[in-house]
Amino acid sequence: EDGIRDTSVTGVQTCALPIYQPDALRKRQQTVQDLLVGSARALSTPPGQAAQAGPGAALSAQPVVRAELQGVLGKLLHNLSLNDDALAVRKARVQQLQAMGQRDATLAEAWQAWADSQDARGDLAGARDSLGQALQVCQRLGMRPAALCWGIQAQQGWLMLQGGKPQDALQLVAPAVQRLRTEAPLSLALAQALAQMGDALSNVGQGTSASRHYDEAMAIRSKLWGPDRKSTRLNSSHRCISYAV
Repeated sequence: EDGIRDTSVTGVQTCALPIYQPDALRKRQQTVQDLLVGSARALSTPPGQAAQAGPGAALSAQPVVRAELQGVLGKLLHNLSLNDDALAVRKARVQQLQAMGQRDATLAEAWQAWADSQDARGDLAGARDSLGQALQVCQRLGMRPAALCWGIQAQQGWLMLQGGKPQDALQLVAPAVQRLRTEAPLSLALAQALAQMGDALSNVGQGTSASRHYDEAMAIRSKLWGPDRKSTRLNSSHRCISYAV
């Protein structure tokens, strides 16, 4: 399952042959999915409106646990492309943290996660607004932690690029890359920002510079994940470099 390794090509997807799944396996997978979706809907219900006997009611008096579960479940649903439920539970997590008076990096990360799900649904305007909220939290914190906050700024720039504003994108992504190189030199946030910078540079006709940023991003990914991946590909439809294994 080798990807295309041409540095001038982005958005390349690799495909695997369909794998036969026995009925029993499919049923188990559907059961797990149903459990996740059911849990998400319970955790997306405002605590005061949760059914008296449901899991939402059991957690309404435990807001910290509820918020943590919303974060874990939202990520699982997002990774499974169950976007509607991921969006609902991530929105509920932001609201839960705000109700708890949370104003730290946890809230910034929750806004960013909500933006990811909005982006996956094609709601670029909503994603930009959510990232703007995340950046406001980060600015109050002095852009700390650096990997999270500068990564959010780079992501905001990438969404500007998707909205047809490459120069605005560069103004956001370029300083984020510089700060991440200094403050988080071996981080996933820097690898993502470099790929986003490559996308923006490519969009304004700076293909050579874009290729250098892509190469740097892939080198960081290789250090973080190890050299034993079969192939790499740049994936501009998302905000990261993807690996086929």
